[in-house]
Amino acid sequence: MIGEKIKNILKQEDFSKNDLIELMKIDNKEDLDLLFKKAYEVKAKYVGKKVYYRGLIEISNKCIKNCKYCGIRRDNHKVDRFSMSKSEIMEAVKWIYENNYASIALQSGERQDEEFVSFIEDLIREIKNFSNGKLGITLSLGEQSKETYRRWFEAGAHRYLLRIESTNLDIYNHLHPMDNKHTFEVRKKCLEYLRDIGYQVGTGVMIGLPNQTEEDLVNDILFYKDMNIDMIGMGPYILHKDTPLGQEWKDIVVSEEKRVERIEENFGKLWNDKTKKLRIVPFPKIVLDKLMTFKKGQVNFELDNEQYSNNGILKKDSIFHVPENVTLREYQKDAVSGWINQNYQGIFSMSTGSGKSYTALACMVDLAKKLEEKLAVFIVCPYIHLVGQWEEDEVNWACTPIIAHSKSPDKNWEQTLIKAYKRFRNSEKPFVCITTNDTFASEKIQNIITRFNEEQNVLLIVDEAHNFGSPRLMKTLHDGYEYRLGLSATLDRHNDEVGTEKLYDFFGEKAIEYTLERAIKDGKLTPYKYYPILVYLTEDELVDYNNLTYEICQQIIQDEKGRKKLTEYGE
Repeated sequence: MIGEKIKNILKQEDFSKNDLIELMKIDNKEDLDLLFKKAYEVKAKYVGKKVYYRGLIEISNKCIKNCKYCGIRRDNHKVDRFSMSKSEIMEAVKWIYENNYASIALQSGERQDEEFVSFIEDLIREIKNFSNGKLGITLSLGEQSKETYRRWFEAGAHRYLLRIESTNLDIYNHLHPMDNKHTFEVRKKCLEYLRDIGYQVGTGVMIGLPNQTEEDLVNDILFYKDMNIDMIGMGPYILHKDTPLGQEWKDIVVSEEKRVERIEENFGKLWNDKTKKLRIVPFPKIVLDKLMTFKKGQVNFELDNEQYSNNGILKKDSIFHVPENVTLREYQKDAVSGWINQNYQGIFSMSTGSGKSYTALACMVDLAKKLEEKLAVFIVCPYIHLVGQWEEDEVNWACTPIIAHSKSPDKNWEQTLIKAYKRFRNSEKPFVCITTNDTFASEKIQNIITRFNEEQNVLLIVDEAHNFGSPRLMKTLHDGYEYRLGLSATLDRHNDEVGTEKLYDFFGEKAIEYTLERAIKDGKLTPYKYYPILVYLTEDELVDYNNLTYEICQQIIQDEKGRKKLTEYGE
């Protein structure tokens, strides 16, 4: 019955307010399909099927207004303010014109001083002269006097965008300070000025404002009709945290961060064919064969680089790089080469102080270059203070790392890591995570790591890797890491052949063995004398030691292969 009612409404040429409210409240797929189909038919009939490119230039974010929802409001002092010079704007205009755009839009925060008005007037004339009148000019520069609008129109602008934001006066007044500089009447009067002067006029509203109803949106639509609006722009309200309404509505409006997270999650479901109402169906071969008949030669995937690399548009700094003040020693270069020759797996058996960390980071950079920086890196070390040391080094070699442990300055590191994983999964954006053995072995990180598949590029660097021969840490070493590097001066575990064998099975052979003796001989470490100092237990300490030893011995059991191991309690 509902479907029939919607069909009958859509057959009409004109809609009543109640009809529009009925359409606005549709929330089921079948009726939405009917509505979208009808909307497309109307659009194709009156507007056609062409898409027109417009070059948008944001010329300034300086603004005299103080709208309570807007991130560039006058009183937001956290914003880095800018204003483009005329030459900078004309450089962008030239690019737009040379790339066959038919129209540009100049947009900025609102200013009404004569210097700004004259600047825009002169700029419009220069754009018109440069393009021989071919470039259409749209302005979005806020509320102005009728005289200002006229000057800009006579200079050559012909379209103007000015959002009404909401025709519900309660909502409008809540969006703005209650003063004579932010009134609905002035905003509406500006739209009337623009129409009278001869502009094509655009306006629109924000959707998703708290307390906004379907009836409010219908009233907005009727306002467009009554005002004979030419262009309509409607978009979601996006909460900005550095605004009064951003603080007021932070618990009832989805933040931009959450919105992006939701989009990423939905895209992941779509990509992996896990959506409820949509299925990914392979193209039949006959369709693919037909499509291939339209192919025109080979695709030049380097076209953007060829066209734009010289002007710096596509240039970007490498995320992974060797710092300018770092030069690897020959044995470090040999270690990196050895690791690469072992298919990016291996062990660095290097004495303390000989530069294991730098050598490992050099491996990371080399691998990142090979993989075009599509790389996720986990660096694991035994203690929190070592995490800090790795962080101090790593920030000079790659991106700011995610620090994951109980004392991390990022109290939400788990969510930070999840987001980094999602971005890596969806767009191969690289990240580095530095963590401790305990945190790495915890469910918080293991639940994320087990999501990686074999096709994703993950590098695991383990400092003091001999610790991972223990049964608890051994469980975290699996085939999900294609690239592996273990660092340890003493990898072989005392009286633990099983643990030692497991380490070699996972990390591979030694890519270098740089002993303490060799490091001293090469002059890389200072010679020193070693004096053992014996310490004796007191009687009470000896009793405690014997009791603990006895209790641990009671927890030794045999596994299914007859090998001795400790129970969980024993560990």
